Amino acid sequence: MLFESLVEWFIYSNLAMINIMAQYFENSGFSPVQIGALMAVIPGMALIANPFWFSLRNRIGEKKTLKYLILAPAILVWAVYLLPGFLPKLFALILFGFFATSIVPIGEAGVMESLMTKGMHLDKARLMGTVGFSTISLLSGFLFEISFIFMFIISTTALILAFTFSRKLKTYEIVSERKYTTDSSGNSRTFIFLLITATVGIMGVSFCGSFLPVLVSQKGFPESTVGISFAVLSICEVPFLLFAKSIIKKTGSLFLVATGIFAIGIRLFITPLAQTPSQLILTHILHGWNYIVIYYSIFNYIHFKIPKKQANKAQAAFWMIIQGVGFLVGYLGGGILVELIGLINTYNILSIIMFIISAPLFIWYFFSLKGGLK
Repeated sequence: MLFESLVEWFIYSNLAMINIMAQYFENSGFSPVQIGALMAVIPGMALIANPFWFSLRNRIGEKKTLKYLILAPAILVWAVYLLPGFLPKLFALILFGFFATSIVPIGEAGVMESLMTKGMHLDKARLMGTVGFSTISLLSGFLFEISFIFMFIISTTALILAFTFSRKLKTYEIVSERKYTTDSSGNSRTFIFLLITATVGIMGVSFCGSFLPVLVSQKGFPESTVGISFAVLSICEVPFLLFAKSIIKKTGSLFLVATGIFAIGIRLFITPLAQTPSQLILTHILHGWNYIVIYYSIFNYIHFKIPKKQANKAQAAFWMIIQGVGFLVGYLGGGILVELIGLINTYNILSIIMFIISAPLFIWYFFSLKGGLK
């Protein structure tokens, strides 16, 4: 599991830099709408890039796809830093995003494939991705007070190391049998419903991440608060990942998605109430039952419930919706709402939406217990 864990560590280290780019844009003087638009580029590209890269993966294999996918953005990320002004950075992000948006989907698919050949689950390796994300976020919180150039140094370094270790994965190109495989008990109706409802939850998560730097700035907290907050929210995913396999087995995907969205609502409600940096950092503990719970339950459903012939298309759809639409709406829609009604009001409105959406999910779950929708 060593190489799988290292790949997870470094692809999520790079993702940490992508998620925290809003702090760089806020520091550069862009407005909330501009920040939302810039942050929306990469999830927007997911709608185009993920089908392309998953299709290429089927034709040329996992490792060749990762070669192009990882090394190109290691160079292109510097255009985001070097080009001045809103429009040049927007163009640079489009080029960077076409590759970068699919690094985690394709990389994690390779990790999952490699683990399944060994009879292992994703939980422990994915935990290392969380630790990598948290460690780099914490480190960046202090490095950014020196210079934001460290954001791009870290990104390039993480990508090069991710590519290096990805070459050691045992993917389907060289292994034909798995010790674990799907039981084909899943159905498209459940899968589509999970995707649609999860998109709403991810919208709230993406808003929390992209506009945290704006909230920190408005409250006059130190810039390091952002990096520390990202470190805390990431490391708080660890308890779930330690017991993810048994939790999913006992509760099912629908229940986890419902509780995840409800927890996002609580997080959105209490975050703007923080009066000190410490209080704001502590609110991010709730993230431990947000994105990771929604993401992992659906990801597990794809690999262990969806028929094998449909799994590749299901993965592409999953990343298009979760990484694309959910984050796109959260970034861009959030920026527009902040401009129209203010930052705090946007937090409150989104929290209400999460509570409303989670209610019918719980109802459906309890009515479906006898129906096998798990």
